[in-house]
Amino acid sequence: VKGMYSDKKTQRSLKAALSTTAEIKQKVKELEADPKPTMKKVEDIMELYRSAAEELAQAEDPRHKEVMEHMHKFLTRPLVASLLDGSYGHVEAPAQTGEGNLQ
Repeated sequence: VKGMYSDKKTQRSLKAALSTTAEIKQKVKELEADPKPTMKKVEDIMELYRSAAEELAQAEDPRHKEVMEHMHKFLTRPLVASLLDGSYGHVEAPAQTGEGNLQ
């Protein structure tokens, strides 16, 4: 009788997914600490989420839903949302008063 996760392909998928989730956590920390976060970094993290979810789904592991929920939460973080919508780093220019900025 085969136990759950007993075949080698399934075990490899699970191992890859768990390794990828650890990498996701590290890359998210790096993104949040980066003084100049980029869209490329967000895309890289999204690719890792997709990879982990696919590996878990292939292994028929219910944790793929958890990975998808984490991905959704990642996308709704203010930093990530502002990078995605293009508003990150855009600061409104101060209104011109005509008096100049003498200080």
